Order: sequence, then structure tokens, then C-alpha cells
Amino acid sequence: GVHGWRQRRGGAVRGAMAELSRICCRQAQRAPLAHRRIATMAMFVRLVLVLPSPTVGCRWGLTFSLRNETAAHDPTHWILESENSLCKQAWVEPFLPGIEHERLYDERLVAARNHKTNLDGFGLGWFGEDGTAHVCKSGCGIVDESLNPGPELHSALLDLRSHVVFGHVRSGTQGVNSEANAHPFVFKLNGSQFLWMHNGGVGCFVHLNAYLRLQVSPSALAQVRGDTDSELAGALFITHLEAQSQHRLKTPREGRYSPENVGAALAATIHDLAALDDLIAILEVDSSTCKAGSSLNFAVSDGFTLAVTRYRSCSTQAPPSLYVHSAAATRGVLQIASEPWDRRSDGWDLLTKDEMLVASAEGAFWRQCLSPACIEDTCFT
Repeated sequence: GVHGWRQRRGGAVRGAMAELSRICCRQAQRAPLAHRRIATMAMFVRLVLVLPSPTVGCRWGLTFSLRNETAAHDPTHWILESENSLCKQAWVEPFLPGIEHERLYDERLVAARNHKTNLDGFGLGWFGEDGTAHVCKSGCGIVDESLNPGPELHSALLDLRSHVVFGHVRSGTQGVNSEANAHPFVFKLNGSQFLWMHNGGVGCFVHLNAYLRLQVSPSALAQVRGDTDSELAGALFITHLEAQSQHRLKTPREGRYSPENVGAALAATIHDLAALDDLIAILEVDSSTCKAGSSLNFAVSDGFTLAVTRYRSCSTQAPPSLYVHSAAATRGVLQIASEPWDRRSDGWDLLTKDEMLVASAEGAFWRQCLSPACIEDTCFT
């Protein structure tokens, strides 16, 4: 009866909390920062009653000069004018060439990972000649009710020329529609500035928010202005990079983080967020359903290095789409986007599931698998 159910549930709760504590202890033992602490038991009690909800996706694009940090380019075409511009990706059906050929293709999940309507805010980010990161953001959609770009966007693009440009249209998974929650976000660390943006969502974030904040350094957490999972994930990246400060690459002009440092910090961020599935899976009857999975398509740059990921923490599910224009890369400019902005399939390659791409203005460039699923997909293709 009811008494027996309560006993069984109480035993399940105690067992789950014990396992959660062991996981947290293992993470704390591996953590390089003294400020990391174990989350409270009260939060884990709340987790037991969670029914995770699916996440939807934003859309983003970027350009990055591979030759040197002074090769500025104009982003007006891909943001405003092209056949599948960032503005159009805020409201038209997604254009996803080749996605049906992925090993883990599931037609039912494509719409959930690649949202049609992305009008919960927009933002542009770029670097000035002095290396300062700039953003123009809004909590309103990138187009108005008549689907026309607003004057704020036209004004921002008027004189925008930069070797690195980020553009993002938001479909909010967490947090209100506001300028503070619009992407990209700016973080500062030891004289370097970083642009950060995200497409996807951290599974069960509303219940894991407090735990994640315990993993972030005080200096990184102090820079968080909004209440989104995306910005907190950026702070976690800065925390990992902060831990690598002693390994910075020095140049005659200034200290900067090497591409290896940036790539390692982003990979560590991905693995930390993916490990949250372990906390939730204990509470699932069938963990293979992967209800609490996270979609982690990140982009980060300090103006000298770029790192991006296409990642879904569920080993049996594909992430949101992300493409790289290989032909443009041979001409010295990386073009990476959630969807091809010329609405053509030729020249655009879909990044593999759970893959990271790292590049630098000095010519460094590599792609790296972050999970066994990525290696399996690489063999599959």
C-alpha cells in the first residue's frame, strides 16, 4: 500500500543521494580549484522529483580569419543579405543538408534540436583593432513583426569590420528574454577577453543551477549577468582556463592563451556538463531514454584562437546541426554556422557528433573527437 510505496521511495531516495554524493566527491577530488564544494543534499532531494524537459536550439554563425588577426571582413552578407541569412534563420524552416545521412539521424528529434523560430533575442560580437571584445545585443527578435530587420541591427552593421564576428539568434531554453541573456557573452581573464555563444541547453538546468555555480570560480561567476545555462557554461569554461594560467603561451607583444589551452578548457567544460547526466540517470527508470541530455554547440574566441563544438551528451542522439565551409577555409576565412547561409549544400560540411574544431590566426587548425560516439561516426562516414 501507501506505506510500502513510501518505504520503497525512501530507500530509492537515500540510495540515489548516496550515489550522487559519491559522484560529487569524485569530482571534487579531481577538481584543481580549492573553492569547489559538494552541492547540498537538499538540492538532490529536489532532483528526485524532476521530470526533465527536452531542449530546443538557437541558431548562430561566425567568421574567423585564419591568416592574421588584422584581416577584417564585413559580415553584412551572411547576417542580413544572403538567401539563408542569420535574420532568416530566426523564422524560416531550417536548412539542414546531409543531416538525414547521419548514423544517429532521428526525424522526430530534428525539429527539437534545430528550432524554426528563434526570436527570443539576438546579438553580434566582434573584436576591435585593439583586441577589445564588443557586443550589440537585444532581448527582442532580430526581425520585427513584419519580419524586417530593425534599425538597431542596421546601425551595428554599418561600420562593423573585424577578423572575428559572432552572430546569434536565440530560442530561449532558460532565462527571460533580455539583453543580459542574449548571446554572445563577454568574459575577461588575465588581460584576455573572450566571446562565448551557445546553441542548445543544459539538461535539467533549473535543478542543477546551484550545483554548477559551485563548480565556477568566484572571479568567473562575478561576470555572469543573466540567468541562462549558456552564460554559466561560459563561466565554467573560464574557470577551466583560469586553472591553466601557468601554461600560457607568451609572445613578444603580450601574454595570451594558446590554442591548446583554449581547446583543453573547452573539452573540460564539455566533459563536466556531460557528466551531469550521471547525476540524473540514477533517478531514471531507464537511463537509455536520455531524458536529461544536454546539447552543447559552443563557440568561443579571444580574437586569436577559435574553438567550437557540436556535442550531444546522449551517446544515442545527434546534436543540433553545425556546418563548416571548407572552401572558404582554404581562402583563409573560417565560416561556421548552424545552417549554410547561402542555402547551398556544396562546400559545407556537417561537423561530426561530439566533435571539436580549434583554429588560430597563426594558422593552427585541428579537429578532435570528444567521445567514443564521435570516433564511431568518423568511421561510419
